[in-house]
Amino acid sequence: MRIKKEKKDEIIKDILDRVDKRKAINSFIVEKHGITRQTVNNYLRELVKNEIIEKQGKNYEIAIKVFDKKYKINGLEEDIVYEEFIKPLIVDYKSNVQMIINYSFTEMLNNAIDHSESKDVEIIAGQTYEGLAILIQDNGVGIFRKIKENKNLKNEKQAILELKKGKLTTDNKNHTGEGIFFTSRMTNVFKITSFGDVFTGNKKKDKIFHDFERENENYSTQVAFLVWKNSEVTPKEIFERYQDEDDCFAKTEIIVKLVKEYEKNLISRSVAKRILNNLEKFKEITFDYKGIENIGQGFADQIYRVFQNENPEVILNNINVNEEIEFMINRAKKRM
Repeated sequence: MRIKKEKKDEIIKDILDRVDKRKAINSFIVEKHGITRQTVNNYLRELVKNEIIEKQGKNYEIAIKVFDKKYKINGLEEDIVYEEFIKPLIVDYKSNVQMIINYSFTEMLNNAIDHSESKDVEIIAGQTYEGLAILIQDNGVGIFRKIKENKNLKNEKQAILELKKGKLTTDNKNHTGEGIFFTSRMTNVFKITSFGDVFTGNKKKDKIFHDFERENENYSTQVAFLVWKNSEVTPKEIFERYQDEDDCFAKTEIIVKLVKEYEKNLISRSVAKRILNNLEKFKEITFDYKGIENIGQGFADQIYRVFQNENPEVILNNINVNEEIEFMINRAKKRM
């Protein structure tokens, strides 16, 4: 009996899921779909032939195609590299996914060209049946160290927080500082590593931490992102989420838990001032207090009375607040 395409696609999906999770394949697929072992083996051979999976001894693994190129930064143009190196890899991807990869790649490579002070850049693309991962690495000054020194910040982790806010650049004349902000929201996974300091995630999965084992890596800055082939996200919807009626980048969000990665507590005005740095550039700010148990009186007062009085046109939103945090916020507002 000939299996219909829809049923075959479902079986293939389950096979790939079992391969990816390194679980037994034949018995599970035979029992779930009511097909013979011979049919399962035929599908496995077909997947190997199409280079979607590969045989490793008695087991299978998801096949990864790796493409690696190095370039001299002097005179390098990111759009040309995209057309020559990345675009041929994604010709069969949906248009929205192509646009995400185009935007993210050209923005991140342009950052390396304009800011890294490196002589060379290496680009590695890893592709599976699910999507494309790209790594851009250089031997420059280090992204977080450069921002820390240029903006006179407390440490590299504060530089990461500033990057995440958006609108941060060390070259205001030629850059808007939006690339990293929007790339981290369009892509499925986003990660920057520099001298052991790591910023990873996508929106509310963001993390800031230090990896001591990566302090002395060969590359000073590594920017990596992953886009799934079936992603439904569009650049338009991400831009619209953070823009105002004039189509300007006007909204941002502060995941307060990230601040706890490098501050001892959320008690003082000084900590609040570091969080508020550059936020006057936005029209609407959302503070996400998920995972935070309490904040101090000075901290709340600096944000919800002092900053708000100085910037009355800025809208301050709060989400995931418990009763104690809500009490401190309301107390500060009543003193305005």
